[in-house]
Amino acid sequence: NQPMPPPPSSFSSSFPCFLSLPTPTTTTTTTNTTTTTTINYLVLFLLLLNAVSYASAKSPYEMVDQYIGTGGGGWGEGELPVGAQVPFGMVRLGPDTVTYRGTPIPWSHNGGYHYDDNLIRGFSHQHLLGAGARDLGTVRVMPMTNKPAPTDPIGLNYAVEFSHRNEVLNPGYYSVYLNNNIQAELTASAFAGFHRYTFPDESPSPTIMFPLTDLLEPLSCKEMNFTVDQSRGRINGWIIQHGALSGRISSTGYKVWFSISFDSPIASFGTYKGANQFSAPTVSGEFETGGWVSFGKKTVEMYVGISSISIHQASVNAQTILKSSPNFAAVRKNTFELWNEALLPFSIAGGSIGDQTKFWSFLYRTLSSPTQMDEESGVYRGFDYMDHDVPSNMKHYYSGMSIWDTHRTLTPWLALVRPQVALDSINSLLLMTEQGGTLPRWPFLYGYTGSMIAQHAVIVIVDAFVKGITQFDHEAAYEAMKTVCTQDVKMGRPLIKYWESNGLIPADFNSKSAPLTLAYSYDDFVLSTFAAKLGKEADAKMFLERSGNFKNVWEPEEKFFCPRFLNGTFHCPAYYDFIDPFSDSYVEGDAWHYRFNVQHNIPALIELFGSNITFVKELEKFQERSKWDPSTFLPNPYFWAGNEEDLMTPYLFNHAGRADLTQEFVRYNMDYRWTTEPDGIPGNDDYATMSAWWLWGSLGLYPISGTTTYFIGSPVFTNFTLARAEGNLSIIAHGASPSNIYVQSVKANGRVVSPDNMFIDHSELVGESTIEFVMSSSRVD
Repeated sequence: NQPMPPPPSSFSSSFPCFLSLPTPTTTTTTTNTTTTTTINYLVLFLLLLNAVSYASAKSPYEMVDQYIGTGGGGWGEGELPVGAQVPFGMVRLGPDTVTYRGTPIPWSHNGGYHYDDNLIRGFSHQHLLGAGARDLGTVRVMPMTNKPAPTDPIGLNYAVEFSHRNEVLNPGYYSVYLNNNIQAELTASAFAGFHRYTFPDESPSPTIMFPLTDLLEPLSCKEMNFTVDQSRGRINGWIIQHGALSGRISSTGYKVWFSISFDSPIASFGTYKGANQFSAPTVSGEFETGGWVSFGKKTVEMYVGISSISIHQASVNAQTILKSSPNFAAVRKNTFELWNEALLPFSIAGGSIGDQTKFWSFLYRTLSSPTQMDEESGVYRGFDYMDHDVPSNMKHYYSGMSIWDTHRTLTPWLALVRPQVALDSINSLLLMTEQGGTLPRWPFLYGYTGSMIAQHAVIVIVDAFVKGITQFDHEAAYEAMKTVCTQDVKMGRPLIKYWESNGLIPADFNSKSAPLTLAYSYDDFVLSTFAAKLGKEADAKMFLERSGNFKNVWEPEEKFFCPRFLNGTFHCPAYYDFIDPFSDSYVEGDAWHYRFNVQHNIPALIELFGSNITFVKELEKFQERSKWDPSTFLPNPYFWAGNEEDLMTPYLFNHAGRADLTQEFVRYNMDYRWTTEPDGIPGNDDYATMSAWWLWGSLGLYPISGTTTYFIGSPVFTNFTLARAEGNLSIIAHGASPSNIYVQSVKANGRVVSPDNMFIDHSELVGESTIEFVMSSSRVD
């Protein structure tokens, strides 16, 4: 139990405090030239050593840099929020920003915050985690030095300037000193946001505004109610939102309730709608509507419970926390302890300060997703829009699963490092199926979004199962998976008869013939594994045969996967060296991005190329040419690190006997496309998918999700340890450094891994286990 580090007063705790370094100088005085130069360089060396020592001495909690993934432009934005959240909490309380022009650029503010902005327009309680969609930003508040004058047109004119120099960002805590001299501090529990505002002495009337119809998706508020009870010091209400995802979960959208209390009496209040202000305590509306409350003291604490269930439950969500942690400082301490506990099982040694910063920062993001939905007292809103208690076999009920993305990296990561979360996620998917009718594709809050393609929840479930996470109803899971993979049902396969009879999804009826055929093949392969484990031999054989259907959309002359018609003709792009991410023929990509996308049967993919030599040549071209465009603003015509369909491709060289190229390209991308800068994630983080990709790489491993197989890559750290009750996992990499990227040898619990078979099995990572690398700057012959 280490003490909570005091928040710095004048710089972000996300960065080390480097001293101003002197410029080395020389002098024309002959007798003193050598001495002066030596002293100056010695001082420079000592100061640099001090700076590095300071950074390396920081705790994991302090090493988390929330700025990573909040900048960039175009397709290269991580779209991550900053602010306060407990591990996996539904409340992600943080600032929503705009540019100096006062208008948010829609695609730059999907997470609410963009590093390049200089205005904060409020602090809201719910944010997406880099999902590439505009939504949430619910229950926004903003402190002001004075209540609005009766003639003030409030509207959207309440943003205040800020500087990053005056921000403090720690896991579970955010603070900013605004340019109107208000100090804003935020912390959180799973379902409540806790605020402390310190107003300047000259404030005429310290005020908190509630611009509740101003959400991240413009015009997505369909109705809002705000009611002040001055005598009780409470504000209650609700918001109905139709955002990019929330608008899909039900015919009426997403309804969130809130209940707000304070540590100080409300001195005065008001409501507004557009330019009109009212003295009435209640107001409803859908545009430029809200209210404000003022206080007679300069420091005000505010406690905001939110709920998907009711106003009463929103109040319970905040007041339950306050019973044991009665003020802001106590809640902040509790949140700090939760994050310390979450980070404690991990330890690393070696690597650069930048590598260590990336590790702890990306780990933080992977412990923020999925989203816990069971509120205080263990109740959640189900996919039947009814309220349910969490079953006794579950610790929590989760939603917010960007499965098309997360099945590749995040869910295997959680299966390894947080198996209880992985298990609860599976049981949550089964409850969604029971209450909503079918297995979800992209569950969000309490409903289906139907976002993206295929049935990759199959991979999430089976991946955990084959890795020993088996405490769920196998028969119910199998029926749920089989249904969506064999029937034209909600979240199922609309053209299933062609899949069964023709072995593809024909371009005659769906232009995305190739990516759908590839995705279905993967899902069916994984489902065949599960069917075999349950003794369903006929089904296992059927799904295994269908998993080979990817070959039916391979154009053998062009050697690309292309949409194919029922008459056998292909519809391949005219120019392969040009990417159109909006092409109707592919999903968020083009032919190059799907050329190597056979994750479940890579040996068969290599056969389609004709030989290992041809495969390596084309795969190396794919990787090398991507370096031509180091920016991330536009999709890369070749390896597109900023989107998910390509994430495994740097590892595929292992299957063709060129593990050295895997090591080379993985480390290149880890170093140059994932950085410690605000644009340090090459695309949308997609609920920690990209963050988990880097973490896997840092361990020198990468999962083939839905199987027990891991590629061997190039570890970054000399030592990694995951402390577990059943035995620690240790990964040792002798000589690992920025230049020593090549694996000379590797042992898995003493087993010598052949350089021609650079894979390990999950069984070698369980219990007390050690993976030991020897690294070098030279390739293995």
